[in-house]
Amino acid sequence: GGLIDLIVSFILVLLFGWITGLGETSELGAEASISIEGWPFLLACLVVFLAFALMESSLGKTPGKYIAHTHVADENGDRVALVAAFIRNILRFVDGIAFYAVGLVFIMIDKKNRRLGDMLANTYVVADD
Repeated sequence: GGLIDLIVSFILVLLFGWITGLGETSELGAEASISIEGWPFLLACLVVFLAFALMESSLGKTPGKYIAHTHVADENGDRVALVAAFIRNILRFVDGIAFYAVGLVFIMIDKKNRRLGDMLANTYVVADD
């Protein structure tokens, strides 16, 4: 699920840059490339993380979680609040360092197999019933 969400995030960041014109676009023949860096990249990431937080707080799922048949829950097994969903998603900036190596380290050392974002938001990714 996480890999699918990473791919979806990447596509959404590129689309955000293309739609808003914040990214640099250069055409090479029939192909176009979009490069987003600096503050436009951070803004695009924030928009994507907010979108994922909205999905998790309203549906309990992101696209990757739909495919993986998992969902995000709070400590009682209930749907997470928007603030908790935003905290767990914004911390992807930290968890994602070195191709998610930081997140994997936290998963390995946490007895409940949670990454830093889940620890601080007090959330869990659990299998669907």
